[in-house]
Amino acid sequence: MNYYDNNGQEVLEYLAANKFDGKYFVEGFVKWIIQYCNMDFHRIEGAKEIADNCLNVKIYGDLSDRNKYIQAVIDYIAGMTDIYAVKSFEELLHC
Repeated sequence: MNYYDNNGQEVLEYLAANKFDGKYFVEGFVKWIIQYCNMDFHRIEGAKEIADNCLNVKIYGDLSDRNKYIQAVIDYIAGMTDIYAVKSFEELLHC
């Protein structure tokens, strides 16, 4: 699967379902992006509750624009602490 296929909804559903063998950073990204997107999250377990409880501005829209998806990934990585980034990298190497 391409990690962006012109449908941000499908990408998030895939990531939420697969979770790369339970890698924490994937779950963290999905939860984070739910807070900043206007999408239908009914097929992602627990997502509607997260989205409904977030009053922040939904800056990435519905992720239908590839550039917004890329920016969301960059923003997520940029917001990581050093320790979390290293841990995530190490988890990724063991996928």
